[in-house]
Amino acid sequence: MRLFSLIAKLEHFTRLSDVERQALDVGDGAIRTIRAGTDISRIGDRPGPVRVIMTGWAFRYQELPDGRRQIQSLLLPGDMFGLNEQFLEEMDHSTGALTAILMAEIPH
Repeated sequence: MRLFSLIAKLEHFTRLSDVERQALDVGDGAIRTIRAGTDISRIGDRPGPVRVIMTGWAFRYQELPDGRRQIQSLLLPGDMFGLNEQFLEEMDHSTGALTAILMAEIPH
């Protein structure tokens, strides 16, 4: 399955070659469906693969001492996350699915 939303986003900045487009093909096993309201990762988890939102919306957040959530960023189709997290021992924020999402997971 090709990551069309990521390809479209990248092509706003540069034209991709056929080789680069092929590199963005992922197998069906690397595609996950996440239900709305489900956490993708939580504070304290070990960092996972690089993830690309294909459909839906997700968000990064911190839980405040009183239980409320502070949203740090929204993740839309074509956004990737987890690239910089490989340098962490454990996650310093949580990521949740705001809507049902389809995402690709790409090993570091």
